Amino acid sequence: MQQLGARMATLNGKAALVTGASRGIGRATALALAKAGARVLVHYGRSAQDAESLVAAIRGEGGSADSISADLATPDGPILLAKQVRSMAGERLDILVANAGISKAAKLQDSTVADFDNLFATNVRAPFFLVQQLVPILGEGSNIIVISSIGARAVVGESWPRPALDHGLHINQGSA
Repeated sequence: MQQLGARMATLNGKAALVTGASRGIGRATALALAKAGARVLVHYGRSAQDAESLVAAIRGEGGSADSISADLATPDGPILLAKQVRSMAGERLDILVANAGISKAAKLQDSTVADFDNLFATNVRAPFFLVQQLVPILGEGSNIIVISSIGARAVVGESWPRPALDHGLHINQGSA
C-alpha cells in the first residue's frame, strides 16, 4: 500500500462510514477511502480484532480511522450506529458505504423463519433505517453507496428457486 501522505486531494477533510468494514470488500473500500484522504469510521458487527487491525493499518500509513460497533441484525442496531456516527463525525458525513451483509447457504427445506428474518434484518432493514437516521448529516454532495452480492442478481448453488425449478415451476426474476 502506498503511503497515505501521497493521497488524492478529493477526499481530504471528508468523513466516511463503511459498514461491514472489518473484512472483504468493506475492508478494501475502507482502505481505499483512507488512501484518498477520508477519515474512515470502520464499522464491525462481530469482528472487533479485524476492525482494530484495519484501523491500525490505516493509521500506520498516516490516515485517520476509528472503529465503531453495532449489531445491525437487531431492530435498534442502525439507530445505535447512527448515534455513534454522529458523536464521532459531528454534523457532516460525506460518504456512507452500506456494505454489511450476511448470507446463509441452505437448501429451501432447511431454511427457517429465523434464518429469513435474520437475513432480511441485516441485508434490507438495517441499511434502510441507517440511511433514514443519517440523512440529517448527509448533506448536499454526500454519497450513499449500497454494496450487494451476486446473490441479489443470480441463483447461486442450492438457493430457494432450485427446488421449484426441479418440480417444473417457472420463476420470473427481475432486477433494475
